[in-house]
Amino acid sequence: MRISTPSFRCGGALALAAALALAGCKTLPAMSGSAPTGPAAAMQAWVDAFNACDPAALAALYEQDAALWGTVAPQLIESPAGIRAYYERACAGEVKPKVAIAEESLRVYGDTAIDTGSYAFALPRDGQMRVVPARFSLVFQRFGERWLIVDHHSSLLPPAPAGAPPR
Repeated sequence: MRISTPSFRCGGALALAAALALAGCKTLPAMSGSAPTGPAAAMQAWVDAFNACDPAALAALYEQDAALWGTVAPQLIESPAGIRAYYERACAGEVKPKVAIAEESLRVYGDTAIDTGSYAFALPRDGQMRVVPARFSLVFQRFGERWLIVDHHSSLLPPAPAGAPPR
């Protein structure tokens, strides 16, 4: 079953503008104590926790046996401590990274949901914010009323081949 989710499809200029706008955002407040109740809410909770640069909140969104293949991780991460450490490293700088979803396709199959798409990271580099487009696949599993991430893959978005037709 495909679920329509609030997302936007954008060209390069719009994605760049969105990511740069995020770069100027103040840190958002951490998530409240309430748990996400659907896969779309769980994905939004991940975005909110990332933009708040809250490693504890991010790690809490992953199931105990989850796997994370982070955008800049040199190896697969398969422990809660490793997932938290990955986000602690990402948030270690004075200027915090931000993320904006560019497009996504959320599908729900009973107690499992798969969200695939692209996002743009605004990352500090040499005193400037640099926009880094990436793609993702997250698999969520329902545990009671809570949807947790059980698998997360993220990788840099390669440039389109020369002469490739627009999508």
